[in-house]
Amino acid sequence: GPLSKRFSFIRSRVDSATSALPTKEEVRQWENSFEALLNHKYGQMLFSQFLEKEFSSENIEFWTACEEYKKMKDGKKSKSEKANEIYREFVAEDSPREVNVDSATRAATKAAMESECGMDTFDLAQGKIEELMEKDSYRRFLKDKIYLDLLHQLEEKTEETNES
Repeated sequence: GPLSKRFSFIRSRVDSATSALPTKEEVRQWENSFEALLNHKYGQMLFSQFLEKEFSSENIEFWTACEEYKKMKDGKKSKSEKANEIYREFVAEDSPREVNVDSATRAATKAAMESECGMDTFDLAQGKIEELMEKDSYRRFLKDKIYLDLLHQLEEKTEETNES
């Protein structure tokens, strides 16, 4: 069902992320750049775990779905299917994982889908969600145990390396 699909999605994210353990410098960079956090596989996975705790993981899942959508080749029938899937899952009113966007953004996204399903179909909604995560969840993430533990772990590792 949808839950097992979700777990396999998370498992694949963890598998690909564990191979990309960040350096202390990269983790420090996340403090100054939300974009750096989102663009690092491990950072994105960690932030996703944090949002899971906050019951707002639909935001990062929507953002990720939009990123994957943008990378799809044009002209394929599957691209419009993917757009419809994203819309039904995250943007449509009362959708199962509805993201918090205003009605104007929701309407503009629907109009963009109905006109062509271009690469920029979800740009407005994705931008609003990214802004929301950056202003809200991201600040709490940087103070959360999940982030601080990783940073502490990497700093200890650096000290051990310097001592030997």
